[in-house]
Amino acid sequence: MSTFDYIQTFYVNPDTVASAAEIMLTSVDLFFKAKPAENANVSGTSKPGINVWICEVENGDPNPNLALVNSVKAIDYDSVNVSNDAQTPTVVGFTNPVFIKTGRYYGIVVKYNDPAYDIWTNVQGDRLIGAGGVTNTAPPGSQSRFDGFLYKATNSNTYDRLSNKDLKFRVKVAQFVSNNVTVPLVNRDYEFFTIDPSVSGALLAIVTGK
Repeated sequence: MSTFDYIQTFYVNPDTVASAAEIMLTSVDLFFKAKPAENANVSGTSKPGINVWICEVENGDPNPNLALVNSVKAIDYDSVNVSNDAQTPTVVGFTNPVFIKTGRYYGIVVKYNDPAYDIWTNVQGDRLIGAGGVTNTAPPGSQSRFDGFLYKATNSNTYDRLSNKDLKFRVKVAQFVSNNVTVPLVNRDYEFFTIDPSVSGALLAIVTGK
């Protein structure tokens, strides 16, 4: 099993993406409470970062060894933002979109390169923290809903599912706008077009080369 600190599973609801069968994940927002001080850590480097990837969920449990294509990201120390009110995100942006199917669960795997990292969680029964500080409102915490479960690694290279808390996180997907555009195509003297009248459909992109 790949080493990690937390896995947060989440459900991709097709009703929220116009019933699309597949979507493209562009980034994930995580929220950190603390990170190690420079030159005062046990990782062997003065600026330890974190690693994040998206994994498959099999039979209801995440498998951190099954990372999705394009989803593995190393986030450097300076890119990890911390806040005392859980309002400042650390953006895990994927260089290329991560294709995921709707109607399924996936896992966000978080691995610290130093144990001094501390990530914000939503704990059932604790009071909420807002921009103005601690409130008198208690969050519902994990309620076995479509937002998944939080898993924490153990010393025996396994993990425990936590029933009373979740990570605070956001996932973002690509949104496309359909436009009707007329593009004139004029061939040069040494070029020619062959048009197959049996082909129908929309032309999404034209790539030309020499």
